[in-house]
Amino acid sequence: MELRRADLGKHPLWHSNQGWRARIGIVYPGAGFHHIGDFHKLAPKGVAVGAAAVPRHKDESAEAMMHLDEKVVETAKIVAGSHPDVIGWICTAGSFMKGKGHDERLVKEMEAATGIPCTTTSTAMMAAFRQLGIKKLSMCTPYPNPVNDIEKKFLEDNGFKVLKCEGLDLVDNNILAHLPPSVLYRLAKAVDTPDSDGVFISCTGIDALDVIEALEQDLGKPVVTSNQAAFWMCFKMAGVGESIPGYGRLMREPRYRTAEERVAKEAEDKKKREQATADREQARRNRALLATYTSENDIEEARKRALVENHQAVKDGTRRIEEIKKRQAQLASELEFYKGKNAAPAKLQNDVRSVQVDLDAQQNLLEVKKKEVDSINAKYDE
Repeated sequence: MELRRADLGKHPLWHSNQGWRARIGIVYPGAGFHHIGDFHKLAPKGVAVGAAAVPRHKDESAEAMMHLDEKVVETAKIVAGSHPDVIGWICTAGSFMKGKGHDERLVKEMEAATGIPCTTTSTAMMAAFRQLGIKKLSMCTPYPNPVNDIEKKFLEDNGFKVLKCEGLDLVDNNILAHLPPSVLYRLAKAVDTPDSDGVFISCTGIDALDVIEALEQDLGKPVVTSNQAAFWMCFKMAGVGESIPGYGRLMREPRYRTAEERVAKEAEDKKKREQATADREQARRNRALLATYTSENDIEEARKRALVENHQAVKDGTRRIEEIKKRQAQLASELEFYKGKNAAPAKLQNDVRSVQVDLDAQQNLLEVKKKEVDSINAKYDE
């Protein structure tokens, strides 16, 4: 919306201080109250909410959950009257029960009816998994097994792997809405597996927000909940990029990454894990090594030998880098010949890339060897 001085006062948004930063419209299943409560826990200053509930069927069966979305588009049109920047359908089951692609269809229908950018909880949870690099996950829900099976299939059809899933066999909203955080905390810990990249607590109608931070600290991996993911997505779509502490890694790192950024982040995380493993192994070796020496002279002699070997490795690495750079310069000269003419031969292009990879590897190795000097001294100073 373009702001012009002549238009001031004509638009309804300009008559209110509410939502001066962003307005979020939400559509949620009736009889739920954690949806709005969780919004107010997460919303940064200046972000307001307008909400409307979809009437729930009296039938609380798993079969009835298939029809949760029947009035979503109609209700979204009501919410649109408050002029939100984005509208979210804050219901997990109501956006995955009809299988892969149904969340996308709902988004298109809502946007066509309102003219406002829209999202669903299922759309958001998958975006959150991608944001955090979660490909394999453990999942816990309050749902009965037939619903869990549908959600698992929905996720796996969208490219994720569900390693373990457990539910509480509940469909009555008046019961699941009052589940204490202790139940959800223990359930999430029970489904975690060593091979999972993260844990997902499904359902917007439960009080899961306050267990996220503790679970991430205790499990050492990201934890995503339905309301957390849904509002994270709404905030991002509305242009609110503020980091929100206390509710998990997803809210602390709110900006959506590009595919290239996700690959780089995954590589960085992998490197950190490998370094941590190497550090632990080196510490073990250090303890074993030091246990073999009986005097300070032995330790000093061992230190000298280790440093000599390290210095030689640094010298060899430096010489190798100089050789590679000479080769790189020769290839650059050959490439220059083809500039403005035909494309360079494939072999030449491959040689250029291969030399660059070799150079990067040697430079990384040299950095490691240079840092080993401190490690060697620290080892023998213990």
